[in-house]
Amino acid sequence: MQFDAIQHLDSLRNQENYNSNVLENNFQETGIKNKCIFESLPNFNVTENFCFDIMHDIFEGICVYDMSNVIFGLIQDNIVTLDCINSRKSLFLFGEIEVGNKSGPLDLCRLKNYNLKMTASETMCFTNFLPLMVGDLIPFSNDHWKVFIILLQIIDLLLRPSYIEDDLIKLEELIRDHHSLYITLYGSLKPKHHFLVHYPTAIRKCGPLKYLWSMRFEAKHKEAKAYLGNTTSRVNPCRSLSIKSGLKFSNFLLKHEDNLEPNVIINTHTIEDLAKEEYCYKKSKPVLNYQNCKVSDDIFFKGTRYKKNYYLATNNAAIELFKIKHLIIENENVYILCNQVKVKNFDYHLQSYEVGSLNEDTIFLIPILDFITYPFHLYPMNNGKVYFRFKLI
Repeated sequence: MQFDAIQHLDSLRNQENYNSNVLENNFQETGIKNKCIFESLPNFNVTENFCFDIMHDIFEGICVYDMSNVIFGLIQDNIVTLDCINSRKSLFLFGEIEVGNKSGPLDLCRLKNYNLKMTASETMCFTNFLPLMVGDLIPFSNDHWKVFIILLQIIDLLLRPSYIEDDLIKLEELIRDHHSLYITLYGSLKPKHHFLVHYPTAIRKCGPLKYLWSMRFEAKHKEAKAYLGNTTSRVNPCRSLSIKSGLKFSNFLLKHEDNLEPNVIINTHTIEDLAKEEYCYKKSKPVLNYQNCKVSDDIFFKGTRYKKNYYLATNNAAIELFKIKHLIIENENVYILCNQVKVKNFDYHLQSYEVGSLNEDTIFLIPILDFITYPFHLYPMNNGKVYFRFKLI
């Protein structure tokens, strides 16, 4: 397991060998103490109904091991210093969207002990933007950076909303390459590295794993931990949390007595004569009654904030980049007035797209659901070029 870069199909558990191992009652040999209690549920099979948690496996596991080894390796090779990384990290313009996930400075002692001292969201953010922080300092042939690039490619694939078989074949190849290079450079794999070889199989059985992770549950749990940290009562903390949770839920029901929160929440409202403008369209022309439309520079759509000067991307045979100019709301439908920005090329070394000029002469009107990404910012680098990396919806 510590040196397996691929999944061995002949070693996978099935219902037959699982039942046989339960009857053997030999934990040292089989790894099974007793029968899983969930087997008593109808239609549940412990060898078929399984999933993995990307948050704990990747962002609190593999990323921590890989980033610690990669950064420490770059420092040992005299390519960068820890002070340089921390300086660039502190000066990096995360932007309004990601600044809440900014983490503290790295510590050399913690790196040696595989401890980045970051939350899952902070690790995710740091991993995502490290190429834009220090990528220009790293030689193209550096093996430590190769491990990191493959890791980024694996993460980008795992966070996709859907897959075709070719994607899963590519994922298997990336995992194999990553593990082989990791073993060569850093020694044996950790258990969470081994979990990764089973991810393609899990995706084939259960679908995209990003819909099964515990990120939102942990965010909810964070509220309870914050409340306990600020209360002086230690008599019955569970009761205190129950009361707090009950009051919060009651407040939610009172605020939304008639219906639940709408898909669209308008933060700002501007008035413009939309009908006089001439727009371009990427697909069919939307049929809009402009008299019933509201124009905004800042809205929440299905819990995500869309704001003027944020960027979005579509994928019509190639990645296309757009800068938000205005947001048009017609009932529950949202359309984005935007200018197209030229995408020059994809930089493999930085795992980012290089940005060209903004075309302000042509305004596109595109339904919000046609975009494949969450809103993001552009990031200038020391070489004078501007890049972006995005998260798929």
